[in-house]
Amino acid sequence: METKTDCVERNPEPIQVHLLTPDCDAENTEINLELVCILLGSGRGEVEVESLINGVVVRPKVKVILSGKQGSGYSSFIKQNITKKSWDEGDRYTFRVTRLPGIGNIELYNTSKCEGGQ
Repeated sequence: METKTDCVERNPEPIQVHLLTPDCDAENTEINLELVCILLGSGRGEVEVESLINGVVVRPKVKVILSGKQGSGYSSFIKQNITKKSWDEGDRYTFRVTRLPGIGNIELYNTSKCEGGQ
């Protein structure tokens, strides 16, 4: 007999991922900038998030738990500090998001200066 938990583990709630990037048009005098990966879901969940720059892992996998209240949604975020020089030179930043449980649920979210999230 299949339980609701079994079904949820095989068919986890989808997670929406949004990347917040520095403003590409502004003349920013900051030396250090920040990318933010926002994770949104309609149910509780866990993901692993890995940060890459130009395909090279710069932060190993970190487990992120979506928290919130039933009926109002669940969310979490992870930040990545980057240099203005790297951003201005067009380096490609990737957040590799793996929905747990399972290793077949990997999605990549990329951005670079003025490209926006993909």
